[in-house]
Amino acid sequence: MEEKIKDFNKISDYTKTVFSHNQDLIQLADSKASIIISVISVLIPIIFGMDVFISTNEKFLNLMVFLYISFLLSVALLTITFIFAILVIVARTKEEYGDSIFFANIIKEELKKYEGFIKNLNEKLILEDYIKENYAIAKINEKKYKMFRNALIFLLISVLFLIFRYILLFSCLTFTT
Repeated sequence: MEEKIKDFNKISDYTKTVFSHNQDLIQLADSKASIIISVISVLIPIIFGMDVFISTNEKFLNLMVFLYISFLLSVALLTITFIFAILVIVARTKEEYGDSIFFANIIKEELKKYEGFIKNLNEKLILEDYIKENYAIAKINEKKYKMFRNALIFLLISVLFLIFRYILLFSCLTFTT
């Protein structure tokens, strides 16, 4: 019996460590997505400000079609980036996995029923619950990081496009002066 408790403690510690590590990864993904949203909130006023300057400058009249198309493309790319970043932050719920750990499963039960469930837990049920919850969190991490990668790719494309756009525009400005 003593050996079984030692094994349970080792396995329990391991599953708790995995759980904690995956929770940290979720927070890290959310933080990175928040940074991307902050970068977008800086780029949008720059795009609008530069376009107001450019559209009022007579030297760019022959480039107006390019300006409007590139402006719309810039805003579209940043909007896609923003959507992917928001999808990282939005909470994902997987009620079909862990029974006693996941908040949505806890609050859908009456207090007395949940209390009885917890009091009747044994080592096997606790480990099964942690295993299910770790699997659910790993799936959530997979989705979050897929959305984060997409947001990052679109952000990089947006920034490169904006750099190219403004280099082209300002080179046209210098050639026309």
